[in-house]
Amino acid sequence: MNETMITLVGRVTGEVTHRRYGDDKDLVRFRLFTKERRYDPDQRTWVNANPMYFTVNCWDTLGAAVRKTLRPGARVVVHGKLSLRQYDNGDKQRFDAKVDARSIGADLVFQEVAIEHEEWTGPAEPLTQLDRPAPAALAA
Repeated sequence: MNETMITLVGRVTGEVTHRRYGDDKDLVRFRLFTKERRYDPDQRTWVNANPMYFTVNCWDTLGAAVRKTLRPGARVVVHGKLSLRQYDNGDKQRFDAKVDARSIGADLVFQEVAIEHEEWTGPAEPLTQLDRPAPAALAA
């Protein structure tokens, strides 16, 4: 099995599902359809190439947010760990691609999103380096 970090842009297909493991682990899962869009100079038009489906796993807090937010057809950006597996299913070789998502966001090329911000409770002034003590103070 080969694993690497990946960022995908695509569309949620099918339903967003939820499963609970034990008392403290939640898994929310959906399928992501993605394709390469490129300009074909011979046809003088944009064409779709390399369509792929990924299973996206979202655990715990991220999963809860995905479950409340995403619906089939939503265009999203998914960043996470890609796991590829090839296996034999009797008469055919199969390929499975999963992403354990670390973060998910809206694809703002196709939609506007209003982000609700919690009130900032940090310092009012920009953070600066701490004042350094004078060299004489260090020698004492």
